[in-house]
Amino acid sequence: MPDDISGSQSVPERLPEDVQSAASALIAATGLIRMSYNFIESLNRIVFFDDQHPPELDLKAVIAAQNKLRTEFAREVLTFVWKESGFVPSEAAELAGIEKKFTNGQITKNGLAKKICNVSEITDLDKFNAIRTDIGRISNAAEAFGLLEHDDIAENARPLTATLKLHELMMDCHCKNAEFMNSLVLGSDALDDPCGGDS
Repeated sequence: MPDDISGSQSVPERLPEDVQSAASALIAATGLIRMSYNFIESLNRIVFFDDQHPPELDLKAVIAAQNKLRTEFAREVLTFVWKESGFVPSEAAELAGIEKKFTNGQITKNGLAKKICNVSEITDLDKFNAIRTDIGRISNAAEAFGLLEHDDIAENARPLTATLKLHELMMDCHCKNAEFMNSLVLGSDALDDPCGGDS
């Protein structure tokens, strides 16, 4: 029987490139955590403040809608709708090197689901339907809290229209994200506090 029965293994010597790769991965992971925190913090302060909630929703529905809006996919959907809206001028998108995908600004649940599936190379119909359903739940929650508005037309043909409140949310959240990203580029001590404290 071997003397060491703990099952522990010695740590292999790390090469300089391994350390660099690990540091880069850590910075990316920390950035995602920080940006998720910024989004939820902005939601709580701008959208969910003072326990205000839509009068047509009971407490259970309010909590469900808030939880839906706090998801990563909700942030992705709302950011996409905002990017395509008139609140983001074409000149700003050009300056950022970002292309607007819906030139007429009319984003529907169906159209957005197709765009996401194309980017993610998803061809399965069931997955497409699941994504479209989730977008519908996010848009309903966002509408209840004044982030989106809908025209009174057929469900799948209704455009997802950004509101001023969504613009305020996106600017508050993503400007903080931009500051954080700039701090990484400038080599600041950004890894110490991924949630940013008072920033």
